[in-house]
Amino acid sequence: MAGFGASPDFPTEDPFQAGFGGSFDAFVAKFDTEATGINSLIFCSNLGGAGDDKAFGIAIDGSAANVYIVGQTSSNNFPVLNPAQPASGGSFDAFIAKISSAGAKVYATYYGGSGDDRGTGIAVNSTGVYVTGFAATIGNLPGLVAVPVTGWIVERTGSYAGGFYAGAVVGVIGLVTWLLFGTGKKVID
Repeated sequence: MAGFGASPDFPTEDPFQAGFGGSFDAFVAKFDTEATGINSLIFCSNLGGAGDDKAFGIAIDGSAANVYIVGQTSSNNFPVLNPAQPASGGSFDAFIAKISSAGAKVYATYYGGSGDDRGTGIAVNSTGVYVTGFAATIGNLPGLVAVPVTGWIVERTGSYAGGFYAGAVVGVIGLVTWLLFGTGKKVID
């Protein structure tokens, strides 16, 4: 389970970050569905810095049962580990974190440029980790390698902070390997 809260006394179990960072913190928890009550909580940890940190997506890889979470952060002290992007790029950035099946943080990274960029969904398969979200940053997302989206017309969906709001899909294998932007409003034959 992943989410966010604003309680300094949020209950944790075997946490990699026991303390509350501030404002809102993301959290990740694992439960044993065969146990009941307090014994069902295997681990639960906060994940956040002093700003607004919220988890919106969670996925589990099939073989190792590692947990992947994605969300948003406005913290300039988000607790990164082995990051692809070690510092905040703008007002809000997406974050991506991998937690082992035992509850240890494997990596946590910012992902964003100078605009308002947030992660909202995540999926994992044998070839990588895939993140969706939205971005006001178009031209300066880190590690960007443009991939053409053939058969799509990208339409302006509104301006935001002088930028362009678009959907994004990011392939992540340690570093960003590709990025697609678009709304997919119309298909060209």
